[in-house]
Amino acid sequence: LSVSYMGTIGSIAVVLSVFLFRAVWRHHIPSMKVYSILIVNTAIVNLIGSLSMITVFKREMSTPFGILVVCNSFGPSIDIRLCWICFG
Repeated sequence: LSVSYMGTIGSIAVVLSVFLFRAVWRHHIPSMKVYSILIVNTAIVNLIGSLSMITVFKREMSTPFGILVVCNSFGPSIDIRLCWICFG
């Protein structure tokens, strides 16, 4: 159930991040150029995080020795190292 929620929320976040990036990139006021650069950078980072949330699912399990992180993805086409890059 949580995987479907993560996929849905991640997909909505990707669409909104692309919309924000496009809106700021095309329609910024020259006097607000510094703020538009910050907003574009935030949109890019949010887009990367949303794409990683869609492609790699992380599950944390508590053990007596610490916290174990198990990463799942959409089959063998995505390497498990992507999990450590995205969430590391």
